[in-house]
Amino acid sequence: MNYDKIGSFIQQKRKDKNLTQKQLAEKLGVTDRAISKWERGQGCPDVSILEILSKELGCSILELLKGREIENEVIPITEADDYVRDSMNISKQITKENVISIINKIIVGAVVFIFVLLLYFNIVHIIYVNKEYTLSIDRETYKRVTERMETIDNNLNIIKKNRGNYSIEDYEKIIENLENNYLDIKNETVFDYVINKRDIKYTVNDIFTFCGNGDVLTAQLDTEKILEKYSDHGLTSEYRNVMIDNFFTATHSADFLRTYTSYQYNSNPFANENEFYSIDNMEIRGAVYKLRGDLSQLAYLTELVIEVGDIHE
Repeated sequence: MNYDKIGSFIQQKRKDKNLTQKQLAEKLGVTDRAISKWERGQGCPDVSILEILSKELGCSILELLKGREIENEVIPITEADDYVRDSMNISKQITKENVISIINKIIVGAVVFIFVLLLYFNIVHIIYVNKEYTLSIDRETYKRVTERMETIDNNLNIIKKNRGNYSIEDYEKIIENLENNYLDIKNETVFDYVINKRDIKYTVNDIFTFCGNGDVLTAQLDTEKILEKYSDHGLTSEYRNVMIDNFFTATHSADFLRTYTSYQYNSNPFANENEFYSIDNMEIRGAVYKLRGDLSQLAYLTELVIEVGDIHE
């Protein structure tokens, strides 16, 4: 099947009928670009419109397929069948190409949509993870912290002056644990802000540095184990549970915030910022409360050391 001959024939017949490409296209229910494509030999009419095309052009379907007029000419039935079969194959190929084209457009559209969505999430992520918050240290917090520190300092002075009932080895270990415990608390980032009553300016990522670590809890538990040996009635598990709860409750906020920095946040693109990032100073307050809790626990622990060891001034 010669596309160039078919195209030239269609063009000649269209002009004989004084039809423009657009007019013929409207009659056939196709675009004028399709007509232009046929006439340039870059395609062939679909088999489904051959009949109506032949009527509009005033020729037979076979003449369309052969690309020339047929007058008083005997066409073998097998040749006619070949033309029809070729036309049907072309139609199937065109349909297949159209389906592939549609699938490709859907794939490209999906990729573009996902790219835009990820870009949106990245922009939102950058904005809110780097958004700066401010927390002012209130008088009550400063008062509680300084009071606990005064208690700890006084108790440590008493303990260092009298070994009480403890063995030399346990006594030295207790003092080492208490001093290291105290130093770990003072080294927490939030301590400097509280003791100097400075406003804490921070981002989501900064909160991880404010929440401390497990060294404070470990030192307290080590001291508690030593006290168990010298207590007649044994220390209740309540003390240990309070220490553990204080640590994990305060640090839960940091674990929760990891969802923000690892993109595990609300994926609803229409959510407002409070649904995306609900910080509102609660997590940084958790770090301040943890500092107060650590100091309270240490103050209580020094009192236990004095009580269990029967230490007197």
